[in-house]
Amino acid sequence: MGIYWKGKYRQKQEKEPWYLLTDLPNLEETLLAYKKRVGIEAMFKDCKTGGYNLEGSKASIERLTQAV
Repeated sequence: MGIYWKGKYRQKQEKEPWYLLTDLPNLEETLLAYKKRVGIEAMFKDCKTGGYNLEGSKASIERLTQAV
């Protein structure tokens, strides 16, 4: 188990620390993996509903994946 309290960002401090349960060998690797996941989740949100709305666009998979 790892506990991480993020430092101040733009004069704001997080109210709660991150409690991370992992099988990775150390806290540094755990934080790196978690930060990557947060970025991936934000990208998925953008692609789905956060702006691009790919699910509602009715575009075909063939057209979206076609090489130019």
